[in-house]
Amino acid sequence: MGFSIPQLSSSCCGCTLRTGSLIILWIFVAASLLQLIVPPLLPPQGSPTNSTTPAGTNTSTPAPSTSVSVAPLNVWKVIVSVISIVVGAIGLYGVYKDLHAYLLPFLVWEGVFALQEAITTIIANFNIGVILGELLVLLIFFYFWLVVFSHYRVLKGSVRPIQA
Repeated sequence: MGFSIPQLSSSCCGCTLRTGSLIILWIFVAASLLQLIVPPLLPPQGSPTNSTTPAGTNTSTPAPSTSVSVAPLNVWKVIVSVISIVVGAIGLYGVYKDLHAYLLPFLVWEGVFALQEAITTIIANFNIGVILGELLVLLIFFYFWLVVFSHYRVLKGSVRPIQA
């Protein structure tokens, strides 16, 4: 008795697996682009924060300096975002050209990401609300992964597309 990953016949809202894969991969690429573009537009974490006292005078309090620990984290986020954009673009090419092998990098990348996210959340948080929220996000990511994986199997020819 072995474990088998279920095969979906369609994506959400009755879309075909191809259309669902395209939507998921375009969202993935767009989100990765936003992760790359938006953080430089935000104020630096070490900049002073302004607050107003009850008397109406502004005070400026410096935020704790995190420049030493933020730099490697920002470099890591840039690397992950660039890899995600490349992986998403390769997946999009595979869907548009009906080449199943081009979906594998996305499937592996998202699988590793989901595993890392689950482990990090459980280790870093002992708040049940955060863990349940993260579990919901992971279930959504798993569904997206399953849509792309089902389309991969159809393209590979290991299963026939199920007609509704």
